[in-house]
Amino acid sequence: MTAGVLSHRLQGTMRTHAPVLVSLGIVLATAFGAAQQGPRGGEWTRYGGDSGSTRYAPLDQIDKGNVSQLRVAWRRPAVDSSISAKVPDFAYSNNFRATPLMIGGVLYGPNGIGLIEAFHPGTGKTLWVQEPFSDEPAQGLRGDSVRGVSYWTDGTERRLFVVRGEYLIALDASTGKPLTAFGDMGRVNLRPGLGPRATRYSWTGAPQVCRDVVIVGVGLGAM
Repeated sequence: MTAGVLSHRLQGTMRTHAPVLVSLGIVLATAFGAAQQGPRGGEWTRYGGDSGSTRYAPLDQIDKGNVSQLRVAWRRPAVDSSISAKVPDFAYSNNFRATPLMIGGVLYGPNGIGLIEAFHPGTGKTLWVQEPFSDEPAQGLRGDSVRGVSYWTDGTERRLFVVRGEYLIALDASTGKPLTAFGDMGRVNLRPGLGPRATRYSWTGAPQVCRDVVIVGVGLGAM
């Protein structure tokens, strides 16, 4: 919006240039200052915390007076028991380094094989677990952890995005079900966009959402 305002104003006379630059500076300074404050209300809606990627939440319930009284409230396995119970010899990588999102009182995070799990922040209780797609090898119970998940909303619909294998997947944040209107029944194969010489797509980062655009990276060493 700021760029649009600047472009519109620059089409006017030279007399309007100075006020435009001053206004733009104020807007940028205000936006930068707000971004540095970190997420509010215990929310963590992006991989870096907020749009400014501050990685900081100004919470004050824990301070030097009570930090010594902290105790472990709950623990979760790298993969929910509902998945591991299906395969007795189930195994996964120990390279588990995901950062969950905290949105509307729910934590969302990739598990040890890259499937998304939603769970309660106060109790650790599982709310839902993403199901693998039916055509995934070994029923989808293989894979590696990814660093995070991204969130998008238009105020009504709420979506989660994650990269798993060669696919960008969109899920309903309330149920964990694939959004069938997105891509091919809820996912987009990312390898074709790399060109004919690419043998596979590989990336374990968290997608970034900018307005209505989802941005992903790629591991260049995997080509």
